[in-house]
Amino acid sequence: MIRKLAIACAITAAPTLCAAGVSGHAVSAHAVSQRPYTKADLSSWTGSPGTLPSLIQQIESTTGGRVVEIRYTDRDGKPGFRAAVAKNGGVTFLRISSENADSVEPGAASVPDRKLKWKARADVGQALRATVPLSEAIRTAEYESYGAPAVAAGIASSASNPSSDVQAYNILIRRGGATHRVAVDDRTGRVIANPEALANRS
Repeated sequence: MIRKLAIACAITAAPTLCAAGVSGHAVSAHAVSQRPYTKADLSSWTGSPGTLPSLIQQIESTTGGRVVEIRYTDRDGKPGFRAAVAKNGGVTFLRISSENADSVEPGAASVPDRKLKWKARADVGQALRATVPLSEAIRTAEYESYGAPAVAAGIASSASNPSSDVQAYNILIRRGGATHRVAVDDRTGRVIANPEALANRS
């Protein structure tokens, strides 16, 4: 298990490069919700059950914010994680490296909610209204998946849809070389038997 990871940088609204080599352009493209699939290359994934919940707890303890989305990434061949943390009316986008890391450090800046696209603002709002913590939902999904680890998690991209009666987290589980979705109700903490009931719209 990856026990301690260091946050390499916080992606701010300014179009400058941070230590992890991510430009300001990535801010507008960075998700604050989780779709029912991932395009990430998971060939280098070495995590285990509890990796994401433990990382979320470290980030929230360090930053004082709430993680609304987190995912494993192998961008540019550099394994690590990306997370969106909501706090005080803003969202901080973090790049977390699993290499040569011994602590989690707070990010330096955040993007005000008003600078997010309307859909992202709605997603963050729904995530903050959830009564079940994301870390707890991930543990539930991993348990229901016979101990397989989660590689990504966040509020479902359809949860903020006004026409949706279901608000849930999408948890992506890696098992047997394949990735599948487990949807967990963000108000009751129960697994949704038919996740297709969630609209797959972003």
